[in-house]
Amino acid sequence: MTETKVDWTEEQFKAYLLIYMANSNFLETEEEKELILSKVAIDMYKKMHKEHDVDNDYQRLQKILFCIEKFNYSHEDLKKLSDEIRELLNTDGYHDEVEDEVFLYLKKFLK
Repeated sequence: MTETKVDWTEEQFKAYLLIYMANSNFLETEEEKELILSKVAIDMYKKMHKEHDVDNDYQRLQKILFCIEKFNYSHEDLKKLSDEIRELLNTDGYHDEVEDEVFLYLKKFLK
């Protein structure tokens, strides 16, 4: 098994993370897409979405965990990321159990 490494900027990571969470229930709504596009440039969104789409779930999580460690986020930075994810998950007015479970799992790493 090889170690996952990515050479992303923080903006690329943020785009990937939000795309990952929007797709955690296998359905990225138009509202979620719009919110992501309000936070990252459209070309960044498209690039990171392509990468997300070819990765499997294990690869996605490994990339996310690698970046959390790589960027050495402060407690406050991790709270902001967590708040942005929560905002994303609430944007379409529909909260399902899959999104909640993935968020709770990921939140453990955002502490």
